[in-house]
Amino acid sequence: MSEGLTESEKFVNSICERAFLNLWTHPNPIGKKGKELCDCLIVCGKHIVIISVKDIKYKDTGDEA
Repeated sequence: MSEGLTESEKFVNSICERAFLNLWTHPNPIGKKGKELCDCLIVCGKHIVIISVKDIKYKDTGDEA
């Protein structure tokens, strides 16, 4: 299983590997045109879980409104 590229992808991957999900987990699946579909795709029978983590840093603009 791939470890992921960013810290958030590595975090999601580590959780999936420690849980029972590692049997059905596909980290960073690549779709058409070579684009990443999501951070983690879990497929178990007819059930699909898509995990897409956004790691956003907020800037302090000083605006209190």
